Amino acid sequence: MKATPRLQNKRNWISPTLKCPAARNSAFVFVACLGIWLPRAYGAVLVDLDATPLAAGSLTNWANNGSIAGNFTSAGTVVPQVATLDGVKGVSFLGGTAGANGTHYLGPVAPSSVTAGSSRSIEAWVYNPSAQAEETVFAWGRRGGPDGTNLSFGHGTDPSFGAVGHWGTPDVGWNSNIVFGRWTYIAYTYDGSTATVYKDGEVANSESVTLSTFDVDTAGNPLHFRIARQNAAGGTPSGVGVGEITIAKIRVHDTALEATAIKAKYDQEKAQFGLVDSDNDGMPDWFERRYSTFLNPNDPSDASKDQDNDGLTNLREFQLGTVPNNPDTDGDGLLDGAEVNRMVNGQPAPTDPLKADTDGDGLSDKVETGTGKFVSANDTGSDPLKADTDGDGFGDLQEVFGSSDPNTATSVPGPIRPALVCLDEQRHGGECVHGSSRRAGESRNHCRCQGRHPGWPQQLLYRTDRAGIPRRERQSNS
Repeated sequence: MKATPRLQNKRNWISPTLKCPAARNSAFVFVACLGIWLPRAYGAVLVDLDATPLAAGSLTNWANNGSIAGNFTSAGTVVPQVATLDGVKGVSFLGGTAGANGTHYLGPVAPSSVTAGSSRSIEAWVYNPSAQAEETVFAWGRRGGPDGTNLSFGHGTDPSFGAVGHWGTPDVGWNSNIVFGRWTYIAYTYDGSTATVYKDGEVANSESVTLSTFDVDTAGNPLHFRIARQNAAGGTPSGVGVGEITIAKIRVHDTALEATAIKAKYDQEKAQFGLVDSDNDGMPDWFERRYSTFLNPNDPSDASKDQDNDGLTNLREFQLGTVPNNPDTDGDGLLDGAEVNRMVNGQPAPTDPLKADTDGDGLSDKVETGTGKFVSANDTGSDPLKADTDGDGFGDLQEVFGSSDPNTATSVPGPIRPALVCLDEQRHGGECVHGSSRRAGESRNHCRCQGRHPGWPQQLLYRTDRAGIPRRERQSNS
């Protein structure tokens, strides 16, 4: 006997691994092998990929548990790897260049139920370590236009197409609702007239668009689903939107999921990815998993401890984004706590523990001691919060180069001949210890600086402009 179609009771009855025919009407889907009706808003789960239970190591084929036949196969020169990040396994993609290089997967042919102007949804759990304008998670259709013919769901910062590249004006950005360095649930829906993207279960952006997603390439060959790559016009993998990202789960539906369904799915899975605070200590589980040698997601007492003795509690380090087991996160020679708790004349005057050069004047926070007295290039006395401490129109770095006092407005630097200037600078700190001009006729190899950060020798070249102001020319490993 058929079950009565009741929305609240049927939504989660279908198994994502079930493969059986379905009949549709305007509101419900009848799943023949179950003998029940499901809300049409659920739709068929075409693609269902889950890396969380997989063994670590190379993954040539990522098994699809969705309703369409076919798995996702490594199609680059480097096989993607299953790795654990903050206690959760995912498939890591290492980027690469155009063509067949790099890591990505080629999947089944995209069915007609998600091409042209059809409704569709994509869900994914991603861990993106750093920002870039366009970074593809899952794609079909193809690049090259006209407008609305591509479908590339991504995790990029470009305000126009960082979230979804439909090609042209229908593109969608994340509207600044994007985070990096932790697991994030992202979703996309298109209902035939509106494209909406979600971050951690909440609407991030929405735009009215008209789509006509391609199902064949320029030669008439069917276009496939791809992970971490887009299809070029000829059906080959595009080199655009390629980056380093780890993906734990992907689900693709042939209908637009409701906002309530997306929020419910996020709530169902967020604990698995550490986006809860089990012990209510102010630090989410993912952060405590990351530093599991001294943090415990079930022990609230560790929030008040100072693991690295830098003057900041573990909780404060989480709030600031500093590293709780590194007393000097930005490598400028100052303890994180000393920077955050810095006082001048009894008033708070913190420098940024995440930036070695808070004011961006080319001198590190450590050498800008704020005493008002110039001693040497290692103790300039200048204000680490002002690029031009004495307000004379000459930057502090320029005054140090020009042998003038950055703390005295009447002391100005003399003319500096155009030259290449080399600064001894730490890769992860930017501490300028001394400057020296390259002698005429010397090759650039003689203007070399060795950074103190292990494995990061740096050659930092500055060319002085006509006003004698050093401008960074380039930076390369020496």
